[in-house]
Amino acid sequence: MTVFGFNNRKDAENLSHFSKTMNFERGRKIGAPEGHETILVKAPSDGIDAKASGQCSSAQCFVVHITEGGDVVDNTNEVEVWNFTEEDVDADAYISCFRFRESWVFASGGGGAIKTFQSSSAITGRNQNNAGTGTAVSYTYDDSSNLFVLGTENPPYNIINPYSLQVSQGIVIQCKPCNGGKWEIVQAECETPEEETP
Repeated sequence: MTVFGFNNRKDAENLSHFSKTMNFERGRKIGAPEGHETILVKAPSDGIDAKASGQCSSAQCFVVHITEGGDVVDNTNEVEVWNFTEEDVDADAYISCFRFRESWVFASGGGGAIKTFQSSSAITGRNQNNAGTGTAVSYTYDDSSNLFVLGTENPPYNIINPYSLQVSQGIVIQCKPCNGGKWEIVQAECETPEEETP
């Protein structure tokens, strides 16, 4: 066994501090994964498309760090992230990724992520076991203006309806991701009943 000693305690403390700093910086400059790491990244402005016809998609994402004070800091370092799920990753979304061999892979929320939309067409109601269908665009809150912003996606999101009641156009709905890149309604705002004509 080899033993290393220092005549000066301060030298030992300085070396220990240097080692910790280097390990921290190495963690900040993540490239190809080397172990069983999990990292947090920010998706690009185009997001990451869902898997289609068995073909995965990928995009360059910015590595994200969380400071000791709890602040989220975007880094200029980029890594390629693969999406093998049937769930689109939204633009600028913060996502968790895990190592798979030499690649970083989007760790899907398993269908638990909820997104708010506004229906861009009427969404038909479920007919027996046949799901209702329709389309919607994103409906997101902008903190700087205190307004909800209506998306302009083209093509819009494909929505399926597990309920027997139809959803009219222009209704705010909340959905969860499901198979085929579609979104399933979990809640819809109450519609104002039409007034009867005398």
